[in-house]
Amino acid sequence: MQEFSPSPRLPLKYALWVGTIAALSLPLALMALIPELGWVFVAAYLGFTMLWVIPTLALLVPYCRTIHYALDERELVVRKGLLTKTEKSVPYDKVTNVELKRGIWDRLLGMGTLQVHTAGYSQQTSAEATLDGLEDWEGIRRQVMERVHARQAEGERPPRAVEGAVTDASVLQELLAEVRAIRAGVEGTRGDR
Repeated sequence: MQEFSPSPRLPLKYALWVGTIAALSLPLALMALIPELGWVFVAAYLGFTMLWVIPTLALLVPYCRTIHYALDERELVVRKGLLTKTEKSVPYDKVTNVELKRGIWDRLLGMGTLQVHTAGYSQQTSAEATLDGLEDWEGIRRQVMERVHARQAEGERPPRAVEGAVTDASVLQELLAEVRAIRAGVEGTRGDR
């Protein structure tokens, strides 16, 4: 089993997203120009913004330390969570697509995100498993795809013969003929009643 964690720069990526969201909401401060709202609105707006920005930024590093990925022989495992611990296991034989995403912050910080989609969740919009903050995204994607192809190839192989199992087609034809004869005899006795 190969285990790894995201890049130490992942909290910085998340902090940049928090800053972007906060900055994009700054035009709301222009509502202070409305005489009825005034600077009281700006103070309330900034106070409420800080109520979510400060705790979010404070929890980014501890949260990112909880994220761990594992590539097993049969499945991909993602573990994370501060208060609520989650563990997702995605069997390789169910994987239909492994998507690479590199947004602006990913490219600037030299990271990538792999999103693993499965056949059972094709109707949902999000991936079954997301591996965020990968520095070696190409190598990990290659490893995941090798395991996916290996597991799917195993599923395509014909089952091994069980010792003592009938594999001769002529024996099976004889059994079928006997079953048909028995059925004809049973149906004939029903008609005599």
